[in-house]
This record gives sequence, structure tokens and C-alpha cells, in this order.
Amino acid sequence: MRWLPSLVTVSLLSGCSLFATATDVQAAATSAPTNPRSPAFNLQDLVDPLTEARRQFERQHPSKPAPKQLQAMLDAPLIAQNPELRYGCEVTSLAMMLAHAGVKVEKMELFHRIRKDLDPLQVKPDGDVIAWGDPDDGFVGDMTGKRGRGYSVNAAPMQELAEQYLPERILNLSGTSFEAVLDQLRAGKPVVVWTTAHFHKPRKWDMWQHGREQIRGTREMHAVLLVGFDEKYVYMNDPLTRRQHQRADRQAFEQSWIALGRQALSYR
Repeated sequence: MRWLPSLVTVSLLSGCSLFATATDVQAAATSAPTNPRSPAFNLQDLVDPLTEARRQFERQHPSKPAPKQLQAMLDAPLIAQNPELRYGCEVTSLAMMLAHAGVKVEKMELFHRIRKDLDPLQVKPDGDVIAWGDPDDGFVGDMTGKRGRGYSVNAAPMQELAEQYLPERILNLSGTSFEAVLDQLRAGKPVVVWTTAHFHKPRKWDMWQHGREQIRGTREMHAVLLVGFDEKYVYMNDPLTRRQHQRADRQAFEQSWIALGRQALSYR
């Protein structure tokens, strides 16, 4: 069985796109299956990232750091995934990481060069997915959102793409400990990580067929560039909200990362 990552109470599947209600944000910290093999879904048509739930989250978690507690904080360029790549949080986060490494590459170039799984989306009348692609094979769905729903791509195709720009320097931290991720920040290297749109464990999971395999995914999937941390918070460049040094609770963020398969990419 393949394990993949999801967003909340709507039966539409999508990637790196929207946010849940305030109730969903609180509920997302409750139980959800852990140790999935890979990440999963984002939500598609839930209005906009800047819903009341997102505004409430940002009021409660201002991005200003607490300098006395900081253990690492990196300055990486901030790049927005929208409007061109509605579901392009992964390649946009990678563009930020490469820029920090001194490689200037447009997110649209990465969009064109990333491997894609072109298996068509099949859904039930209620919108639940019956069959779709495998993010281990490439990006699933339409990353632009112009021709249909988009989903996600996992670390292996992203590593393959990144190595075209930094040969023999890409470090795949997937499957390691969160402390290993933080060590990269201590060493001055930002990390692309798979999390959720609200930085808590996903509450809802979906399953669909891919050939003879079953893929497990969540509509809450998101990817960001981790750039710093202190005793209580982690800090990120979020390609969806376009916020630099956006902070989130460190413990909750770690649990979301574990739930989505411990996927992370950085460079030497």
C-alpha cells in the first residue's frame, strides 16, 4: 500500500491551495494516522488562503521572531506560487532553496521540467477520488489549476529535478529525524519540507487506485521552505501566503511533517 497525504471537510481533492474553517484548524491537531509513506492532497475550492481561519491563525502566530531564543534564521528569497501555479508549492519552494544556493531558476522552468504522472482523475458523483496518479512517479494533476485539479509530487522526483541544477549536492533527508532537518538549518542550509496548510497533523485521509496500488493522501498537504527555528517555533517561507519567516508551533509542525511521510530536501 502506498501512503500519501489531505484538507478537511470538503470532498474535493487538490494541492497547496486553500484553508479550512476555524473548527477544522482546531480539529486538525487531533488524531490522524501516522507514518504514511508519502504526502498527499491539498484542498481545492475552499475560497482563498486568506479566510477568517487563516487570518485568525496569523493573528495568533505573528511572523516576528523572538531574537533571544533563535537558534537559526536564514534569509532566503521569497517566491509566490500564485497566480501561475495554484498547486505548485513544491516546485516554488524548490526555486527558493536553489536561489539560496546561488542558482537562479524560475519556478515556471521547474514546473515544465518536473516529472509528471499523467493518469487521469476519476471521481465519484460526490467528488471523492476513485483513481489518480502516484506522487512518487511525478506531479499528479494540473499544477496550474487551469485545466483541472492538482495534487502533489513527492521527494524523489523533486530530488531528481534539483540535481539537474546542483549535481551531487542535493541532500534527501526523507525518513530521517526532525533533528536532522534542524541540523541543516544550523549549518546554514534551508530545507524544503512537506507539511499541511495549517501546520498540524491532517485529520482526514483519502484513498484511490493507481494501477494495482492504493494511494493514501490528504487534502491538507502543503510544502514550504523551512528557514529557521527556536525553542518554540519553526520559521518558513510560505509560497502560498507569500509570507517570509512565517512562524508555526515547532512541536505541531514536526507532527505534521511526520504524518506526511518525513519528506525533506536540502543541499550540501
